[in-house]
Amino acid sequence: MQTFINTRPQQRAKLLSDALRQAGLKVVNLPLLEMIAIDVSIEDKQKLQEVIKSTYDVLVVVSPTAASLGMGLMKSNHALASQTVVAVGNATAQVFADNGIDAMTPATPKGFALNHHIVNGFNNEGMLKLPCIQQLSSSSRVMVWCGQGGRKLLINSLRKRGVLVDVIELYKRQLPAKTCLSYKNWTVTTQKQTLLPQPKFVAGDKPIVLISSHEAFNNWQQLVSCNCDYQLDDFVYFVLGNRLANIIQQKKLVFRQIESLNPNHIISLL
Repeated sequence: MQTFINTRPQQRAKLLSDALRQAGLKVVNLPLLEMIAIDVSIEDKQKLQEVIKSTYDVLVVVSPTAASLGMGLMKSNHALASQTVVAVGNATAQVFADNGIDAMTPATPKGFALNHHIVNGFNNEGMLKLPCIQQLSSSSRVMVWCGQGGRKLLINSLRKRGVLVDVIELYKRQLPAKTCLSYKNWTVTTQKQTLLPQPKFVAGDKPIVLISSHEAFNNWQQLVSCNCDYQLDDFVYFVLGNRLANIIQQKKLVFRQIESLNPNHIISLL
């Protein structure tokens, strides 16, 4: 039975894991990232309240976590109804929709149906193509809700155009401590099943690992390096988008590029 290692954060993994199991795969949940809320400065909290007054032309939100935490700090979410809100994907937009606020997203990749419960392959490049972003000028103001680290393409691109961008960092990402133990237990179990001291998978049976961000891949490398049973090339990688595909290719690893985290799309490539 083919093994699929679902590395999505715990709160976002269930739909994909359920769909993969229904398709006959063995699923191992090993979240490579968890989001931890961080303290927001008094200055940033004051800026958050300025959004209510529509002093910003656009509010950009890069994840469901950022949407939830940002709205949690607002005195009145209803005031956002008059604000232009850009969400990186449908799951982020759904957080706003649940609070009665419309948010626009980049165009859905051709051939993929919208699903408000799945984060599609939307990214900085997609948001930069939105008309409301393209028309921004040096007199424009933008607020971005995000986490520490992560890609800064949209932020840097807007600043190069002279746009005033205020960045509110709401959380940090880290490798969950329990993932290290879960990975070790999985390798021990797999080793016992193969009855080999250092098992190697047959080419067609290599476990598939989902990699949806550069930071997740860095954590995966850390995870594998801490255990001698397997190496990076003992796995096949499903990687999201061109940028990650190039990174994996440079490592000379076997991979398939995916354009969405939609379960139907992923299953169609198995």
